[in-house]
Formats: sequence, C-alpha cells, structure tokens
Amino acid sequence: FPANVGGIIYAQHDKADFEKASLMILLTFYVSFLGYMIFPAIGPRFTLAGQYLVDIKGLWFGNQLIDFLNQIEGPMKKNCFPSQHTGGSLIAIALLYTHNRKLFWSFLLWPTMIIWATIYLRYHYVVDIVAGAINATVAFWLAPYLIDRWEALSEESQIIKDKVAQLWKV
Repeated sequence: FPANVGGIIYAQHDKADFEKASLMILLTFYVSFLGYMIFPAIGPRFTLAGQYLVDIKGLWFGNQLIDFLNQIEGPMKKNCFPSQHTGGSLIAIALLYTHNRKLFWSFLLWPTMIIWATIYLRYHYVVDIVAGAINATVAFWLAPYLIDRWEALSEESQIIKDKVAQLWKV
C-alpha cells in the first residue's frame, strides 16, 4: 500500500513531493525495523495462544496459509513492536489525504481494515498499534524538516566551495 501511494504521488506530482513521500515511507519502515531489534516482542498469536477461547478458522485455504506463514517466519517472530502494518498504512493514507483527496476517501477503509485485522488475527497488541501510529506521525512531520535541512546544508556547502574556489583563483 505505501509503495502504491508513492507511485501515485510520483505520477501526479513533482519530484520534491515524491522525495518527501519516499522519505516518510522509508522512515516509517526503518524505525519499525529498529524497534524490532530494540524491543524484540513476540505477538499474541504465539504468547497468548493457550488463553484464547476461540480458534480463528480460515476459509478455503486460510488455515494452510496461516500455517505456511508461521513456518516461513521461523525464528523471526520477534517483530511486532511497533506495528509496521499500522505505520505503513497510516503514512500511506496521510499521503493520500494531502495529495489526492478523492483517492483518500476511496482507500480509507483499507488501512482501517488492516489495523483492525492485526488485532483480530492476533498479530499485534494494542500498544504495537499505538506505537506504529506514533511512528507514522513522527515520520510525517520529520521528513519535510529533514529534507529542508539537507537542502539548506547543501546550499551552505556550495557557498563555501565557491568561496574556496575564488580564493584559489586569486
């Protein structure tokens, strides 16, 4: 979903908007991966498995898909804080809100369902959802500042380079 929104912004807006959107998305992902390393939490589908009164049954191939995903995840089960499902979905919908209101309203249900499903399917605790939302919010506000600061530093360094070049010409 975030990559699709990035593609929409790339197609409909200028390069600067795309760069800011890309940085927002990447910050959200990198902070989540950092969180997985700092807070190696295992989701409730494993840690609370014995406490659930009702098993979640999938339709058609749902059970086989769940078993397959659990198997290929292997030792990488400590990846639930913060929720990247939440962070990625919220950053994508925030970008749609700021860049294309019609698509925002068309896709608003999608991140809502993803976030709800991560709780319902026992992939995340509520605190993971809150942390993912904070992650997306910080990335949304931090990315434009970082890009503006980077551009200012680039301009300053160019001025210094020009002054040094003038000194060498004298």
